[in-house]
Amino acid sequence: MNLPTFTLLIVEDVPANRELYRNCLLTDSSCAYDLLEAASVAEGLELCSTKPIDAILLDYLLPDGDGLKFLETLSQSPDRSPPVVMMTGYGDESIAVRAMKLGAQDYLPKHKFSPQLLISTMRGAIENARLRLQLRHREEQLQVASKQITTIWESMTDAYIGLDRDWRIVYTNPAAIQVIERLVGLAPEEFLGKTHWEVFPQSVNNSVEQEYRRAVTERMAVHFEVFYEPISTWFELHAYPSTEGLGIYFRDINERKCLEAQRIASERECLHSKSALEHRHQELDNFVQSVSHDLKAPLRAIANLSEWIEEDLEGSLTIATQQQMALLRSRVERMSATIDGLLDYARLGQTDRSIEPVLVDRLLAEVIDSLSPPPTFCIDIDPMPTVFTNRFLLFQVFANLIGNGIEHHDRSDGSIHISVRERDDLYEFSVADDGAGIAPEHHERIFRIFQTVNPQNRADSTGIGLVIVKKIIEAQGGTIWLESQLGQGTTFYFTWLK
Repeated sequence: MNLPTFTLLIVEDVPANRELYRNCLLTDSSCAYDLLEAASVAEGLELCSTKPIDAILLDYLLPDGDGLKFLETLSQSPDRSPPVVMMTGYGDESIAVRAMKLGAQDYLPKHKFSPQLLISTMRGAIENARLRLQLRHREEQLQVASKQITTIWESMTDAYIGLDRDWRIVYTNPAAIQVIERLVGLAPEEFLGKTHWEVFPQSVNNSVEQEYRRAVTERMAVHFEVFYEPISTWFELHAYPSTEGLGIYFRDINERKCLEAQRIASERECLHSKSALEHRHQELDNFVQSVSHDLKAPLRAIANLSEWIEEDLEGSLTIATQQQMALLRSRVERMSATIDGLLDYARLGQTDRSIEPVLVDRLLAEVIDSLSPPPTFCIDIDPMPTVFTNRFLLFQVFANLIGNGIEHHDRSDGSIHISVRERDDLYEFSVADDGAGIAPEHHERIFRIFQTVNPQNRADSTGIGLVIVKKIIEAQGGTIWLESQLGQGTTFYFTWLK
């Protein structure tokens, strides 16, 4: 069995004592010692400067000085100082304290000497020194790693914020300093040491706080995107928990979100172009039929009548009259061509397709304000998302549905509840009232033009509002339906792509 070997220096001027210590140490069965001996301070220091020594057993009284002088000189060495155990028959507690302050590992009075105590003390001094050396190396490695990490943070283009376990901001890299100044107008000396919630009060009680607390509580990394309303900017955030707190990386992705929105709009347009074209063709066909019946049919009748007159009066019409009849028919054909041209022009209609980030809860507040419901009417709204869409179209949909719920309610103290459910690539909104309800046989009819429920009871019912709503929703790639029974209120559902 190979035992660890340590080089141990005995600094003692009495030969008999050196032999005693040597014999005791050589009986240690847990390790082997390569023993060096010195009889003075100068001789001991010389060996320390020329030999690699793992530990020193030092006598207090020596011919050229005392152990304290040895310790003081040894502590000034630029090289690693080995652990020292001081042993003397003349020392008292004050000398022990002074020796410890100068770097002694331990202190043994000679009157308490025993072989086992000497062996355990020297072994403990060597082990403690080894552990301290490992700890120092580990701290040095951590310092190097910390500097490397700090250098990386300082050079990152992404913003980084370090929070402690009390949510206080303890570090920000240069990119984060610039973003924070842009967001809240604070310099580092104004926000360092403050909590994240104090510096960013807009992040309280919303998805940002929820995700950060989830990261800390569940010890997991989180990634999400958020729209920062004060400067109308989208940010992408990554939060990583640690034993020290929470690290937050974030970047401005407004340009990317705009490009994504444009891409999504383009994909939607491609996805729904076929059905939209088919639907438009059907509408145009219906319109053509109406125009043909109301305008072109009389024109054909005029042309036919002129031909019948010519046939009935064949041989009796003058050349001038025949020319007038031909001119009449050419004018009819010209009018028919004009109508065809007008129909072609109608097919060139344009629609405003601009999109923007819409905070639906704020949009609903504006809708309700524009409708001016009775003071006794209650409208309850669940938390709403932010969507990229055409703001005007979504406003029209909610204004019609909420307005109908108010106008057609059988009580002035009724209520409406507006909620939303996330489904894959769309949101499902619902507008529910506690009014008189709609009989099932009318559920499909109310979406047809000029069709209303009990129109004789309301002079302002045109039967157009829900047709407009249905057309807007379907043009956006969604659907609309309702659930209702007489006396049980009505709930309209519609889907809207994210």
